[in-house]
Amino acid sequence: RGGGGGGAFLDYRPPCQCSTRHSVYPRMGERAHAWRDIPTHEDACPPCNVAGAQPLGSSLLGNAEQFCESFFHCKECPEAGEWALEPVCLRHGDACRGKTVVAIARLVDHAANTIVYQARYSNCFRGSPVFNDHAEEFMIRDTELRRAIDALENAPGKYQLIIWLTYQPCHHSSDNPRRSCTREILKFKRMHLDARSVHLSIRFTFPYRGHWNTPAELETHGEKIKSAQVGTRILQFEPNVDVRSFDAQDWIILLSMCDDDVSDAGVAGLRLAEGQYADPDDLDDTLTVERWRHRRRLDAFTASFLADMHALGAPSERV
Repeated sequence: RGGGGGGAFLDYRPPCQCSTRHSVYPRMGERAHAWRDIPTHEDACPPCNVAGAQPLGSSLLGNAEQFCESFFHCKECPEAGEWALEPVCLRHGDACRGKTVVAIARLVDHAANTIVYQARYSNCFRGSPVFNDHAEEFMIRDTELRRAIDALENAPGKYQLIIWLTYQPCHHSSDNPRRSCTREILKFKRMHLDARSVHLSIRFTFPYRGHWNTPAELETHGEKIKSAQVGTRILQFEPNVDVRSFDAQDWIILLSMCDDDVSDAGVAGLRLAEGQYADPDDLDDTLTVERWRHRRRLDAFTASFLADMHALGAPSERV
């Protein structure tokens, strides 16, 4: 099987080393990396018959600490200003490691207002950047997702595949510079989504290296920073694709995939942070209004990064 390094095939791949230390979803085996959340409906599509599939509404994202490690965690970001010099984390005790990347893929039928398919994917630690699997790669290799897409009719405007990501997809910008999840996503899109006129929406919480601008970062990671920026622009100018940061509705959707107590407290804190009504009794001391305000400022920073990239125009590099 390909190792993900620029399409190279490797004779040996170390076993998955994900454990309590390396995985946000420990002790789940392969389900830690690809866990399907299948909607129940009368006209069940083939993925609904997958062994072990869970009904929609089960907790894909888990407790507050897992939700933080997956999406919420606010890294320090001096590029955004002095307000972002300290991280904001929901974990009690140790802070999130910042090494986990989670993807949620949701295939939506807008006309029927239904979810056709949904799954969570997370990266796999195999001891080296050469061998590690990225969350996007698990999504692309999900045969049930492909089957759900291929079963759709060709109806422009009816279907959308939404991908929520921890970070922007890499593009020769990770510690394995041969790898490009941007390239792999576009291959997947052109082979499967374009044939059914499925719109692709990519949404992420934070840039990956593309926003770095200090002299030390430019000296050490200059080529990777440029590659990350090019990868973003490639996605932005690909037909039938939109790339954006999270808005409040994205957070509400992801909170609905968490444990009930996290969902209730998270929605209350977010709504109050957005100036909307919420029952204060639903709040807790983890997903507070102050933390949500910080998170939403970071979302605005990500949006500004994307606007800056789009303003540069389509890159000369083609995928």
